[in-house]
Amino acid sequence: MTTHFDHCAALTLTRPSARQVVLLRRRGNPTPGVQLHGDLAEDQDEQLAEAVAFLGVPEVEVTWRGAVD
Repeated sequence: MTTHFDHCAALTLTRPSARQVVLLRRRGNPTPGVQLHGDLAEDQDEQLAEAVAFLGVPEVEVTWRGAVD
């Protein structure tokens, strides 16, 4: 499912584990790429590894990770 908001586009991705993450691309962003939003109750590294493997993107392409409070 793709949803367009005022200044971004979002896609819900169901991973092979049947859990979901959201890919978010902000329109007009001067830098390339998308944001990956997962479940804060789950292991962040596992979510990232599963999502990039599923998408066929090398994990070295991940340029930034946000801090989890």
